[in-house]
Amino acid sequence: MSRVKRKYTTLFHICIWSILFLCIFLIRQWNHGPREGGLANSEMVFALLPYIALFYVHGYWLMPAYLYRQKKHTYILMLAGLLVVVIALAGFVWHLEGLPSSDASYLRSVTKRIGPAFLFLLISAGVGNFREGVRQDTIRKEKETEHLRTELSFLRTQVNPHFMLNVLNSMVLLARKKSDLLEPVLLELSRL
Repeated sequence: MSRVKRKYTTLFHICIWSILFLCIFLIRQWNHGPREGGLANSEMVFALLPYIALFYVHGYWLMPAYLYRQKKHTYILMLAGLLVVVIALAGFVWHLEGLPSSDASYLRSVTKRIGPAFLFLLISAGVGNFREGVRQDTIRKEKETEHLRTELSFLRTQVNPHFMLNVLNSMVLLARKKSDLLEPVLLELSRL
């Protein structure tokens, strides 16, 4: 991967995660209501780790390995299992960190994680589809380039017989005229 492409990829991921974290920070007050004490940013990042895992596992492994290879049933089953695990784990982490109010149950914390999980899933699907489109475009361009190379090679093979026919016809004409130029032309042809 070229340095420029790596820089754009890194910038792309930083932008995506900045936007997603901003969305989560903006809606967290609504999500669980008042809390007992403040919430540190490091705790919030730790609580979002299951969603980060969902994003990359779905967009960079499940979609390319199953969805784009026409294994849709396996993709759906694995996606459902992944969602259940991520939602349960995120609910556990949020409950463990004391993010819901003290009267909230683990089940309530888990059900509040469904919306963000689907948000991350949709964004991951968008990124996965974008990556697949770029990959398909690259493959198409490579095929076009290969096709053009094949055509050029074919044209070159056609030019060589015509060149030889013209040279031989010219030599026949020189032989009929009994020209002194025939010998140098034959020597030049043998050198070629």
